[in-house]
Amino acid sequence: LALPERHPSSRTRGALAARLSQSIVPGLALHGGYRLFTDSWGVIGHTTDAAVAQSFFGERVGLRVDMRAYLQGPASFHDDYVLEGGAAPVYRTADRRLGPMHDVTAGGSGSLDLPALDPVRLRAQVRLAHSWFRYSDAVIPARDAWIAGIGVGATF
Repeated sequence: LALPERHPSSRTRGALAARLSQSIVPGLALHGGYRLFTDSWGVIGHTTDAAVAQSFFGERVGLRVDMRAYLQGPASFHDDYVLEGGAAPVYRTADRRLGPMHDVTAGGSGSLDLPALDPVRLRAQVRLAHSWFRYSDAVIPARDAWIAGIGVGATF
């Protein structure tokens, strides 16, 4: 038996972020960033990311390796099923996405310019990454995922 979930009817969110990209030598760049997130439900999250990107043959071929890590604290009412003076708390949830968690995603991508008609530039792209999600107090404490993508972009 469990009490039904109840969330506040509104939620205000805000974030601050900083990003730095630096060219090391022509065609090679380093990227990094940090983001702080908070909301009116008491969730606080931290995201860091880093990447190395290299282009070849006059930027017609590109390779990129990247990593992102996220750490989150729980909502103020997460897992709050303790009866207060015999009554249930007003707001309560066991949703693992509102609980303490962290995840790491690491991957790589490649791109290749395709023959096109001027002034259109076509670029084929592929991506493969893996994500590890960990929920410290959930019934299912982990989830892993492979992410794959392929596409073609056009620039006019």
